Amino acid sequence: MKKIIFLFASLLTFGAANAQTSVTTSNTLTINIPTVAMLKIVPSGAAGVSLTYDNIAAAGGNLVNKSSITNAVYLQYTSILPSTGGVASRKILVSTTSAGNTAAQLLGIRATVVATTPNVDVNGVNSAGTLGTAKVTPTQLIKADGTTVAAGTNTADYELITGILSGFTGQSATSGAGLTFATSTENLNVAQYSSLRAKAYAIEITYTLTDVL
Repeated sequence: MKKIIFLFASLLTFGAANAQTSVTTSNTLTINIPTVAMLKIVPSGAAGVSLTYDNIAAAGGNLVNKSSITNAVYLQYTSILPSTGGVASRKILVSTTSAGNTAAQLLGIRATVVATTPNVDVNGVNSAGTLGTAKVTPTQLIKADGTTVAAGTNTADYELITGILSGFTGQSATSGAGLTFATSTENLNVAQYSSLRAKAYAIEITYTLTDVL
């Protein structure tokens, strides 16, 4: 009888020694991502882009269309969309001014800009996200009536890149949307060609990264 009692007591002691205890605690980690909309032109001296017509080779000829070096200027940008406010995407718009020149003086000036769609690094190191799609048709910088494109003009005619979500283009010398400028005297009507004068016409181009609701 004593042996049985001793064995039972030993089993109880073994079970108590191997019982598991679990204690938990917790904390909160908050990650704050800011809304970002940043845009710049590279290289920094790009404001000096110049298109100069060559002298006409022989009497009776027209000026030859001029185009800048393809992708000599780049637009670089970073976009982080807000989570509120109904912003669906962003786009880049173009507007222009031409100090000292009236619409009558600019009547025969034709100038355009066209962009390339930025490359996205598949590894997400040098660039990432959805950087939008460049419009294939060149954007007119001077309207047919000689007027410039007012700031805030938000129409498809003056969209350069659309469908931008969150992403970044990168910061290397060839990162971003490459810009090519061109000027032409083709297909001008009588009044437009008659208004041409030999001088330098400075056109200031403004690029705006704006929300699409």
